[in-house]
Amino acid sequence: MRMLLINSNNRAIKIIDLFSFFYMKILTAKKGLLILFFLFEYIFALTQPEQIHLTLKFHAGNGPFEYALPAIKWNDTLIASKSYPEFKNIPSDLRDIKRGRIYFNIRQYLFQNYLEGKLSKKDFEKIKNESHIKFSDFSLAKGNIKCYVNIISAKNEKGETVCMIDANNNYDFSDDNIFIPLSDSLPDQELNRHLANVVSQRFLNGKIVNETTPLLIAKDGSALGYSIAQYATASLNIEGKRYDLAVCPLYFMSGTWNNSQIVLLTDSLKTKKAGRELIVGNGGFIKIGNNIYKFNGVDISKNLLSLQKISSNNLHSSQVGFLAPLFKSKNLLTNNDISLASYKGKYVLIDFWGTWCQPCRQQLPELVKLNNSVDSSRFVLISIASSDVLDSLKKVIAKENMIWPQIFSDKITKQYHIDAFPTTLLINPNGIVIAKDLSMDDLKEKLSNLGIL
Repeated sequence: MRMLLINSNNRAIKIIDLFSFFYMKILTAKKGLLILFFLFEYIFALTQPEQIHLTLKFHAGNGPFEYALPAIKWNDTLIASKSYPEFKNIPSDLRDIKRGRIYFNIRQYLFQNYLEGKLSKKDFEKIKNESHIKFSDFSLAKGNIKCYVNIISAKNEKGETVCMIDANNNYDFSDDNIFIPLSDSLPDQELNRHLANVVSQRFLNGKIVNETTPLLIAKDGSALGYSIAQYATASLNIEGKRYDLAVCPLYFMSGTWNNSQIVLLTDSLKTKKAGRELIVGNGGFIKIGNNIYKFNGVDISKNLLSLQKISSNNLHSSQVGFLAPLFKSKNLLTNNDISLASYKGKYVLIDFWGTWCQPCRQQLPELVKLNNSVDSSRFVLISIASSDVLDSLKKVIAKENMIWPQIFSDKITKQYHIDAFPTTLLINPNGIVIAKDLSMDDLKEKLSNLGIL
């Protein structure tokens, strides 16, 4: 028995103790059904994919990732007016003052304001529904914690746009500095030298902990944006070799890390940023050594990164090099069924877009020209819209003469883990993603080289 089990697979060490395991269960179980239950429980545990949890080390800045600058919401009447205290000691020579708040954990913020009665149940539910925020899967503190920071924007005597951050979170700006926001066109090294360290709190392992959160405020064109400027690293040892990984919250938007990105650190990434083709989001696959792992995200409440070792056979992902996830839907133009599998043998370009997305709208004329120029016997273009209004979508499709297959589906967008628009995927005749987010010029060149354009 021992020899056979040792030769069976790499879980032999666990199985060797099978007899002793069940012997103890039989001694303690009072009913035969319990023995059967424990048998299935043990076998189930042995057959599950290997789970790996890595401890994170946090760093200020953006590491191998590109900064994104979501716009700051000023005078946010939906949430802020119901919970803002009075800001004290704003310099008297500032004018056109706008108040803002940057949330490190919007779920915690809403939850604590609801518990304190600053948000009615009706408003609480309204915000949850409109923001598509779910609370059930997250550990939240029942007390009021500093999961945000206050900020003001104003004009100084010269007419320049200036900001002040309530860095110690005491609602008093007398101990804070006025600064002129940097331009996001500056090199990352310069931006990282001007981070603001703000006092904040989070719920960690069932306790409220104090920490310092690095924050970047910069100009994105004429608007002011922010980034929670923090990334983390972890190491994985495989057969005596160390692999370093870096993770960050998606687009540096949240301190909760509910959505995050991971990249395998190579020597080249020590001096340059990772391209989008190298960055893997929650639920995506990453190759480390000779193994494939599924990235299950970050648990910020435990400071852990989660990976799952899996078989590399027939994996479906929107990442380059993997089989594109299969889907079925309806064509908005004809109401006929559309399935990705039916286009096997052709190149397929999937365009994820929305009428609300200005860059998406700007590239529509180019997509029309492309669709009119390609060899339709070898190529098909499919547009998938999401987070949209059906009537508006139909009007834009008609106006822009988008005669190729059109799909309206949040489900497919979620299935493909799309978090930025527009996103395009080029799929080869075997169903494998071969390119992602090519510029229109690069796409035309690639299709021309393939003899399709």
